[in-house]
Amino acid sequence: MLDRLNARWDDFLEISKSQTALEVLLTTQLNRSHFRQNHLVGPPPFQVIAFHPNLVYDDLDMAADGEQKELGLSVEWIGVNFWDWEIPFGVSFASVYADRASVDDVGHGLQFHIYNRYSIGWAKHDGDSSVYVTVDLLKWFIDKRAQYKSYRDKYF
Repeated sequence: MLDRLNARWDDFLEISKSQTALEVLLTTQLNRSHFRQNHLVGPPPFQVIAFHPNLVYDDLDMAADGEQKELGLSVEWIGVNFWDWEIPFGVSFASVYADRASVDDVGHGLQFHIYNRYSIGWAKHDGDSSVYVTVDLLKWFIDKRAQYKSYRDKYF
């Protein structure tokens, strides 16, 4: 039993989306019934996404030549990631910023996560739409073992 729980936490730490401290707090709070069981439990069944920053590569075909593909930033305002489904999937409401002279720099739309690794978004910039892919910068900077400790210290 303990080996299985340990393996589940290892899976969570290795494959789930990175989370900010706020996201850890919200995930913990929204999964509190899971964590308050009277026995040892595995990781949360879902992750909350909130105010999550990303570096993006944004493609807006309707932009002027030379401005169609731009690096930018996105913020996922609120969403959910089901990290452990057969095909892990998440979705969030997001805004994207890419500096362009010919169209509105800021767009709003949806961002989708597949397999906890791949993210693609769609955003509306006034009347034009862009599609973007993301790089999760937090994966490079956040220690998931510290996240686990946060879960453990709060409920065990």
